[in-house]
Amino acid sequence: MPADIEIQLDKAQMARAMALLAAIPKGYKTAASRAINETETSTRYEAIKKITEATGMQSSHARKGFLLSKAKYGRLWAMLSVTYEKRPLIGFGARQVKHGVKVAEGHGERTLIPRAFIATMPSGHKGVFKRICKSRLPIVELMGPSVSWAYQNTPGVIELVEKDSAPLLEKKLARNIDVLLAKHAEKTGAAA
Repeated sequence: MPADIEIQLDKAQMARAMALLAAIPKGYKTAASRAINETETSTRYEAIKKITEATGMQSSHARKGFLLSKAKYGRLWAMLSVTYEKRPLIGFGARQVKHGVKVAEGHGERTLIPRAFIATMPSGHKGVFKRICKSRLPIVELMGPSVSWAYQNTPGVIELVEKDSAPLLEKKLARNIDVLLAKHAEKTGAAA
């Protein structure tokens, strides 16, 4: 299942924007790129919200798993990519308890990881660690699932992104067209 989401205008939307903004130089490109970028950001926000509710992952850690490739004048499409890199377990609401570390699983449930501990490394990195053998070293950092896994296995996220992004793009495009037309009317009215 692909973990990349491409957001772009269809031909009818582009033709409508070009017709309405013909009098404004680069008007349709400005409106289209702004609408696409706003839709991409809103889509990422909604996906992160669903993932954090279902998995217990902190939103800051989930956000790091999404890469935005924004639309520009010369490229009127955006790509929202989901990374396959596993997220540190500290980002799942880890709490130190007497017998190990408890980690959130979503929906208020917590799981105990026996003999694990939370530590801050000399570099400043904080994580959940576990000893490999009985001696103090070596230790290994425990990792949770990747954002890509959460994106694909959280019910409703893919449907939300695929179905809700098209109407949202239409709404954002209409708003950006209205803003540009209002600014242009204000400029031409003041110049006349």
